[in-house]
Amino acid sequence: MGEFAYQERRHHHRYQTRSDVYAAFMPRSTKRGQIIDISMSGLAFHYIADRKRSGERRLSLIVPGEGLFLNDLHCSQISDILVSNTGLFTAAPIRRCSVAFQNLKPEQASLVALFINRYALEAAV
Repeated sequence: MGEFAYQERRHHHRYQTRSDVYAAFMPRSTKRGQIIDISMSGLAFHYIADRKRSGERRLSLIVPGEGLFLNDLHCSQISDILVSNTGLFTAAPIRRCSVAFQNLKPEQASLVALFINRYALEAAV
């Protein structure tokens, strides 16, 4: 049997996050939800899908009780896949959106690192 050679494309470790941290496309998108994992180069989050598709490319990180942690992160969408046809409290589908951060300013990169330090649980696989 031949050996499958897998080339990892990620340059940074991904970290699972606490269940109470959120991401949202800004300024008025309905695409917002719980962050699943984050790295210095991007993140993934679950959201409840609606019929509208967001063209937004700016993301905010939100921590309930603390408010807006980081605003106006420019990003590109890597994937947006169906996770479940229904959610726990809704009949709407649940999707997973993955984004890559684009052109982070040094102060934004520092805040992403601080966010990981405060809200990450462990390295994701």
